[in-house]
Amino acid sequence: MKTLECDIIQDLLPSYSDKISSKATNSLVEEHLQQCKNCKIVLEKMNKDIDISYTGNQDEKIDYLKGFKKRKKTIVILSIAITISILLIVFAFNVVNKNILIDRLLYVDVNKFNVDYMYIKENEGRNETTGETIKYKTLQVYLYSDEYKNMYLTGGYELESGETEIYYNIAAKQLPKGVEFDSSGLEISFMLDDYIEKILIKDTKNNLKEIWNKNMKVQSEEEWKGGKS
Repeated sequence: MKTLECDIIQDLLPSYSDKISSKATNSLVEEHLQQCKNCKIVLEKMNKDIDISYTGNQDEKIDYLKGFKKRKKTIVILSIAITISILLIVFAFNVVNKNILIDRLLYVDVNKFNVDYMYIKENEGRNETTGETIKYKTLQVYLYSDEYKNMYLTGGYELESGETEIYYNIAAKQLPKGVEFDSSGLEISFMLDDYIEKILIKDTKNNLKEIWNKNMKVQSEEEWKGGKS
């Protein structure tokens, strides 16, 4: 099932990278990338080849996405067809095994997680609409919990305009019978705009744990890599 999942995700990566895939497809791809290093490497190489980067503020992000509206309709049609195929495959597996990994979220306690590592990464990209060079920072975090090893961890967050705190919702998903998953953490990237003051993780029982605030001293990517070596 792992090989089949990677093949499907890699077929979706071009549309996902171009920001033209559906929300359902984005969610499926992002959950997979959090646990699969191989597919993440494929996406990073793809992004380097086509020189695409995220923009640093909301207005630039809107302009950035507008640039993709001129993409050929065939790419959109292909993305829809692939999404439908994935849904059919998931439905077929669900019929055979009712315990298939699907929408059922399992509770994991945020207080059981620790920050295994954290560093600030300097990024540089180009606005496709204006051609301007954009610089922005991301906070790279790896959350670890030995207690939830072999669980398929998942998470995500939404930041509304004007909000100063990020709440990262964390949970786990049911695995099919006989399928083992060797993981005990989540690798997360947070966009650090100037107005962000805190980052907290939140579980399905609304327990909260702060993992970062703007007054913390955090290593740079170079410092972290130097200490790691």
